Amino acid sequence: MAPAGRSGAHHRGRLDHGLARCVLAARVSGSAPEPAGFGEFRTASGELFARLRQVRAALARSCDPSLTLAQLHLVEELDSSGALSVGELAARAAVSSPTVTGMLTTLERNGIVDRRRSPHYQRRVEVTLTDRGRSIVREQQHRLSARQRQTFDRLSPTERRETVDTMRRLTELLGRLDPPPPPPADGRRSSPPR
Repeated sequence: MAPAGRSGAHHRGRLDHGLARCVLAARVSGSAPEPAGFGEFRTASGELFARLRQVRAALARSCDPSLTLAQLHLVEELDSSGALSVGELAARAAVSSPTVTGMLTTLERNGIVDRRRSPHYQRRVEVTLTDRGRSIVREQQHRLSARQRQTFDRLSPTERRETVDTMRRLTELLGRLDPPPPPPADGRRSSPPR
């Protein structure tokens, strides 16, 4: 797994949500018999994603004890995308605008993000990371990379190749199941976004 970057944070979220939807759809469809080994796949994938969430949540708290995993996801999106409106951030995080607004209030109070009127569109409020927010992201990336290295070092050369191949294949398959990501904010819209 790559440290969080422009595509890293987004793919991580898409991978989590895509596999969860895939597994849920398989559970509720129930019309066809399960193929051999699917139950074990479903259990193992659930365990893997639960462990990944636990690790990322612990890393977030180690960088800032007040930071939740959901807030970290917003902070990573801002780091990779730059200034975003609340609506754009909500779309990228796959949560409602009111939920994002509540998280941003806490993040702003803690000095992690800043909200300002756009210099180009007075009705648009842009959210950006503060220096402290960028520092938290760098620290989280550093700690995540160290954790990934620890895991990598415990795998044999054959397991490393197989793991990378499997992760890439799953990412590809899940990407085909998900809708495309929202377009990046480029500030060149003909009318202000709401």
